[in-house]
Order: sequence, then C-alpha cells, then structure tokens
Amino acid sequence: MAVVRLDLFTGEKPARHPDKLGQSDAQVARNTRLLSGALDVWRGLEPLMSSNLLASATIFRTQYGRWLEWSERVAPANTIVPNDQWERVYFTRDAGDGGVRAADRDSATSGTQPHQVTHYPVGTPSPSGVTWEKVEVEDPVEGEDEDDGLATEFERTYFYTVTFVNDWGEEGPPLPEPVGPIEIFPWEAVKLDLPSIPSGYEGRPINECRIYRSSGGEYLFLAQVGLSNEEEGEFGAWTDDVEWPQEPLPSQDWEPPPDGLRGLTVVGGNYFVAYRRNEILCSETGLPHAWPIDYRQPIDYEIKALASFGSTLVALTTGTVYMGQGSHPSAIAMADTTFQAPCASEDSVVAMAGGVMYAAPDGLCFVTAQGPRFVTDGLFTRDEWQQYNPPSMKAGTWGQLYIVFYQSGQKGEGAMVFDPARAAEWGVSFLDVDYPSAVFAHQEEGRLYIVEDSAIQEWHAESAPAVPYRWRSRPLTLPRPSPLNVVRVWADDYPVIARIYRDGTLQAEIPVESERPQRVTGGALGREYAIEVEGNTPVYSLAMATTMAEVQQT
Repeated sequence: MAVVRLDLFTGEKPARHPDKLGQSDAQVARNTRLLSGALDVWRGLEPLMSSNLLASATIFRTQYGRWLEWSERVAPANTIVPNDQWERVYFTRDAGDGGVRAADRDSATSGTQPHQVTHYPVGTPSPSGVTWEKVEVEDPVEGEDEDDGLATEFERTYFYTVTFVNDWGEEGPPLPEPVGPIEIFPWEAVKLDLPSIPSGYEGRPINECRIYRSSGGEYLFLAQVGLSNEEEGEFGAWTDDVEWPQEPLPSQDWEPPPDGLRGLTVVGGNYFVAYRRNEILCSETGLPHAWPIDYRQPIDYEIKALASFGSTLVALTTGTVYMGQGSHPSAIAMADTTFQAPCASEDSVVAMAGGVMYAAPDGLCFVTAQGPRFVTDGLFTRDEWQQYNPPSMKAGTWGQLYIVFYQSGQKGEGAMVFDPARAAEWGVSFLDVDYPSAVFAHQEEGRLYIVEDSAIQEWHAESAPAVPYRWRSRPLTLPRPSPLNVVRVWADDYPVIARIYRDGTLQAEIPVESERPQRVTGGALGREYAIEVEGNTPVYSLAMATTMAEVQQT
C-alpha cells in the first residue's frame, strides 16, 4: 500500500539529477506559471498594433502613451525634465554614431502608431566669431568729464561671453574664449557683433543668443537677443547699455553630449548616464543637453551595458561588474565589485525592483544593493547554460518575474522564466514561444510586449486564451515495489490530462473530468513513479495511491 500527494509545484533544476530533485521540483515545467505554488496558466499573445517596419529592433512606449519603434537597436528613455511641455523621449544608438538624440511630441507622432521617430541631436553648440567695437554714449553720466585726460579711476574693464539657446530652451556652453578685456570710460559703450548659427547645424533651431558680462568675477546675464535675419541665421549687433546685470551664467561647464555614446539610462529619475567604450558620462540633473566634462569617469573594462535601480548605477562590462550610487551626478563614484561576470547580451539587461538582471556566459546574474550574484547557481552548469546561446538572449519583466528569450542551434527557440528572489528554491519554467525581434517591459504596469509576426503583441493579455502547460514531477521512490492504481487531481476546472510514469515508462494517460479519484489501468508493481499533468486550468494538488480508499483520505 502506498500514497503519494503533491501540494506544492516548482520548476525545473536542469543541473540536478532527477533523483536529487526536491519533492516539489519538476522534471518538466513547460508553459507553467509558478507564482503561488500551484500550477497556473499563462495566457497567450494578443496583437496590439501592426508594426510599420519590416523588422523592429526596438519598441518603446513613452510615459505619454505613444508607441515608438526603430529598425535599429537603441537605448530609449523618458524625459528627465519635470513637466516637460515638449513631451520628449531621448535615446542613444547602439551603432554609436552621434550623441544623445531626442524627439518631441510633434516629431514623434507623425503617421500611425507605432510612430517612426524624427529626431534631433541633443545639445547646443558653443558660439564663435564675436567681434566688438567701442561706441560713444550720447548722454554721459552727469558730473563726469569727457576729456581724454580723465583719471583712470573712472575706467572699467569688461569681459563678455555669449551662448546659443534653441527652441527647446536648451542653453549651450559659452564662447571658448571670452571677449576682452575691454577698457571703457563712462562716455563709452561696447557694441558686440553677435555670432551667426554655424553652417551645417542639424539640431533643434537656435532662435536666441544670451549675452553675459564680467568685471573680473563671474559672468552675469545682460540680455537675450533674437534672430535679426532668420534666413541667414544672424543675430546682428547689440550695444551694452545695461547698468546692473542679473543672474550668473549657468552653462559655464556644460557641453553637448559627445558622439559615440551608447546605453542611455536614467539614474534616480533625474539625470542621464551613457557610456563610450570604457568611459561613463553623466548629464546635469534635469538637463538632458548638459554633460559636464567633470562628470566623466573611466573604468578598467570596456562597457557593454548600463542599468540602474533607485540611485544605484550598474555598469556591466567585458570583465567585472561596477556599481556606484549617488543622487547627484557629481557625487556618483563607480567601484569595481571584482565579480567576474561579463555581460553576454545587452538585450538581456533589465532593471527591475531591487536590482538588475542580465545574462552572463556562466549563467544569469542579479545585481542588488548587496552586490552581484548568480541566480542560476545550482540550476544550470556552465555547459548547460551555454546550450541556450547567451549572446542571443533578450529579456523583459512581467511583474516580479524575469522572462528571457533565447535562440539556439541546440535548444531551438523559447524562453525561460525566473523569480530572482526565489530562483534557487523555485527553479525555472520554460516557455514554448518564438524568438521575438524586440522586447519591451512596462515596469509600472507590469506588462510585457514583444514584436512577433510584424506586430506589437502583449504577453499574457487578459483577453488571450490560456496556453496549455505540462508539468511532470520528480521520480517519487516508494519504500518497496507497489502498484499505484488510483489518481486524483484538484483543479479549478476540468478536463485535464494526467499521465503516470512507472520506472521511467508511461503506464497510463487519463482524461480527468472532475475531482473524483480515477482508476489507472496497467497497475503492475513499481518502485519509482512520476505524475504528469497537462491542461489549461490551475491545478492545486495531485495524488496517487494503491487503493481508492487511500486516495479518498488524502
């Protein structure tokens, strides 16, 4: 006499021999959603909208609800400008050409969704070519002598600089060298011939020039001048008649984001970070166009990807993992964790609650505030993990789960589902899905989208039908050879299929129509049994027994 009951269901642990699996572990877990300990279902894909490209490499839904797509791999991010009136989205190209690009509401909403993006290089150039001359003031200050021999104590020394401002209100860096020193007397003023917009400039239209003056200290604002000749991009001349300058020059150390940037990401919700080879670069807080040189720092390895959680930045490299923390870009300092886990695929990198997940050659790595660790230790050997072709992996999140898609000559196409917090205990579940051209996870809503069959489709959509799953238990060893002639399945609904394996061979396949126990034919003596269930409805418990009375008591 023997009774076996299973009330908890977990995933596969491919690194372990079947006889070394835990009581709730699976030999097979295909398309199973294992969140509560029951066998639950995934729903299928539901097309959201057709793609406007032959193949989308990147899709993104902005915080304003617009779907965007690119035929190239890019790193998109929502604006860091509070209450951004232009509703901008920013990105860097993985091809590494250009710096940071941006599109506003108007340039990203042409045609039907998903929109093709008309984009612009972020940042405003430094002006050049300012000339000056002295002019006489019509009414000199009363009581001051205009004679050339006036004492030099009435003489003043001025320095000037100017900046460009584009139609997004982004102010660029000042002149490389100031205009001056210019020594003038009270009956004199300085007339500046302002610079023209550089020829070949492709950024957002420059429509203003700001003028600043210094008397040997900081530069203070004098005036803002509009174009005098829009067709020629000229600002014309301006004469300084300002007695009391105003606020200081903010952009003294600002530079436009340089060419070659990749991996744009947001830290703390208020500043951008990107990389160029082995160098990390940061923007000013809330200013996507300003990237001070002082905010750049090199590390020892070539960078493959950046990601962040909270105010923590993670740099994934060809060698070790680097981490840094800072609510302000001037304060963040990257430290080498010495954890050797090269990034195998930029597309596998996902920031999620409490950390960053990515695929490394040896397994799946989770970087948290406590540092990096492998979540696949004990689940896969290195050789087993390599069979899934880590460089091919693309990932997203659904709730707290990490879903990684693979394409492999050995394993074909599919996906794996991990719970980073419980991977060692809960194992992995495999999904029978096609390899997508693009993946996007909407973290706030807990939704996952992929591009398949030239359409953006939602994974586990509410109205999509349930996907049939298959789960097989570990080999369950009895104290002595016994027949197991009765099976019972507790489920939300029926039918489901139950299969009994005796000593590695299929003994019976039973269509289960209700919770009532059912007899199994062919019940010879066996020492090792496994039970498999297949269905598209949640299953809570499975039981096998020798007699009907035994299984009814479970």
